[in-house]
Amino acid sequence: MTEGHVKQSNWITFSLVVAAIALLYGFICCVAFMLGEPARFVVFMISLFSVLIILPVVILDFAGFITSFFSKDSRKNLLMGLSGAGIGLLVLSGILLFKGRVDAEKLEKNYLSHSSEMEQAIDYTLSCLEDGTGLDIEFEGIRSISRFSVSKDGIWDGAYDPSKKEVNLLAAEEIGLNRDILNEIRDRLYKAKCHSIRIVKQDGTYDVATLMFRRDLGSAYYYDIHNVAMAAGVMKAINADDYERIAFNPHVCFVYGSPAFGEISFPGKQEYLERRRGKE
Repeated sequence: MTEGHVKQSNWITFSLVVAAIALLYGFICCVAFMLGEPARFVVFMISLFSVLIILPVVILDFAGFITSFFSKDSRKNLLMGLSGAGIGLLVLSGILLFKGRVDAEKLEKNYLSHSSEMEQAIDYTLSCLEDGTGLDIEFEGIRSISRFSVSKDGIWDGAYDPSKKEVNLLAAEEIGLNRDILNEIRDRLYKAKCHSIRIVKQDGTYDVATLMFRRDLGSAYYYDIHNVAMAAGVMKAINADDYERIAFNPHVCFVYGSPAFGEISFPGKQEYLERRRGKE
């Protein structure tokens, strides 16, 4: 075997290893996106911190795929299949990543489509609460509750990732809600394309109800639904000076919940406000 053939064989072997790594990484990413935001966030952060490793793998996988067309090595078909599948999964995971991203435009579109369902979720939750009590609940998936707190006499009690027993005890003993009511709240929120509600009942009504639209890579996006309309001056001040909120109309603010690190301001806020002004 000539030196050229040896080098080509070694390159094919190396490319097969790289293709297998890329395929595994793409598979892990796709599974993480299907499992939900927590898994997606973990994979994204690992990818972010190991970009110097992952980027060369992606580049070499493309190189191996192209090489397979011109190689005469007996493993060329295996290389083409592995690298092609890896590239396909990497492209798919990239599409899933960016398709799931949230911005003010998506918040606006969802509110315009589902504002009545949001009001129905708020009204139902309020009707189940006694005066002086409050509920803060976040649903993940069909049955899982990822955050649950109840308020009585101004004191909140609850936890992240509570057990079913903890939820049932707190709901029943503290604010008199059973599991059927919680499931109905969940169903009404899902109809509004939201995943959580935080509300306190006082004198038969509420001040602000907060509904979470979606989590996004450690951040979260909410609607603050104000029972009493905000004055024009308040809305102007929010849009001019508030880092986390956008006043959409006198009753609604879009809210950005930043992660523990990174961007603390509502991403794209000024661009969104400029586009709105251009439409007026």
